Amino acid sequence: MPTRRNLAFELAEAGGTHEISLHLFAATLVYDLAPHGAADIGQTIASRNQIAAHAVHTLPKYNLDTVQALVQDDYVEQLTTAGSPYLNLFVSHVLFNCISQWDDGLTQGCMRCQPLTTLRGSHYRALEHNSRNNIDMAAAILSQSPPEHSPRVRETAFTGPIAWARNTLAPEDGLMHVSPECLRELDNALTVIRANPLPTLMLEPSAFELPACGALILQAKNVLESGVGFVLLDRLPLDDYTPDEATALYWVLSQLLARPVAQSWDGKMIYAVRDLGRPPGNGVRPDITNAEQSFHTDNSYNVCPPDYVALLCLQPAMQGGISSVVSFYTAHNEMLARHPRLLRRLYAPFLFDRQREHAPGDAMVLQHPLFEYDGERLNGRLSRYQVRNGHALAEIPLDAEGEAALEALDEIMKTPRINREFFFERGQIQIVNNRRLGHRRTGFQDFPEPERKRHLVRLWLRDWGRRFYNG
Repeated sequence: MPTRRNLAFELAEAGGTHEISLHLFAATLVYDLAPHGAADIGQTIASRNQIAAHAVHTLPKYNLDTVQALVQDDYVEQLTTAGSPYLNLFVSHVLFNCISQWDDGLTQGCMRCQPLTTLRGSHYRALEHNSRNNIDMAAAILSQSPPEHSPRVRETAFTGPIAWARNTLAPEDGLMHVSPECLRELDNALTVIRANPLPTLMLEPSAFELPACGALILQAKNVLESGVGFVLLDRLPLDDYTPDEATALYWVLSQLLARPVAQSWDGKMIYAVRDLGRPPGNGVRPDITNAEQSFHTDNSYNVCPPDYVALLCLQPAMQGGISSVVSFYTAHNEMLARHPRLLRRLYAPFLFDRQREHAPGDAMVLQHPLFEYDGERLNGRLSRYQVRNGHALAEIPLDAEGEAALEALDEIMKTPRINREFFFERGQIQIVNNRRLGHRRTGFQDFPEPERKRHLVRLWLRDWGRRFYNG
């Protein structure tokens, strides 16, 4: 097999995207190395992750002719008996793509192909699960990229309230005052809670009379979905509540908008945003540091981002920590006018570091585009920091066009004329549509007293999927 082996490596390392490149590469690895033991095969496959990932994510669908050519060769038996990792690498990405087209006669009368009959039985459902969820086991990449080769790209400018710039916003846009009626309802709810203690996570709006609060949140939802995409609720009287009581009322109020969901793989539902004195990276989220952030969406690096991100300010920073929001619709329009070619790249996949927020053994990298357009709405999922980490973790360098597109988008979003800043004050609640807007904050310096350190309470809200972190 030396000729085939050399050809496979040559094609793969040259970055060939023709289907023959991957199946020669994968097949010869298993066929030639199987006698040397699983450790040798695994080490070789691990060292070729970049090549295999490149081929898997760029190959067209396999057709029946290709499969027929494959099953006539004598490495099929080796593949179907080598074990799960190699079946996942080869079979689920090759044979499953056309398994529905197979003619039963294809395997009849061919002793080498008898394992394929077994494959279509007991192994079929496992392979179907892996293939349909687009899990590349070899490169440890979980893909949420659209299945089509050419994603739908919006090539005209967006209009409407969501396509705002700083000079088009009125001072009152997004600002909503918590009315005296609403505050009375919250005070009554707190009286009930004080008389009937219950863990905050058990509290539900249905246990209280909240018509004015319900009307306020309904108005807020309309602004989030059909207006500028952000609201600032002004404000809860924190001098009248303990921090735990304020958090409980905030929890109840937020549920009128959508269901709170887990914000970490271990199930944390209420998240304290405070500087813990550690640098971001290697599993440390930037939101528990005092470092400056770039514009991003929450949980862009995992499979179920929230629809809304809510923040209650219990204590602002001594200096800095200014919040900003930007409309992806406006940023899209700017990219269209200034960098149309780079805009298209934002609709193509990037790799994101999942920040170890997953079960042991799960893929550590997520793949998806930054922009997706469904014909009506633009959805953004962005974290430049996690994109850089994701490509480094997968050992797949970010292409030059992708790097240029990220840089151009970041520079546009940082332009003061298209973003809005908030000087977050004690008792205020900021809610952002996490699909339509990016948000960030500047670096900050805390007060020396522990009780005066910057402290926000964050909730993630979405009504789809399950309440688990990964939905």
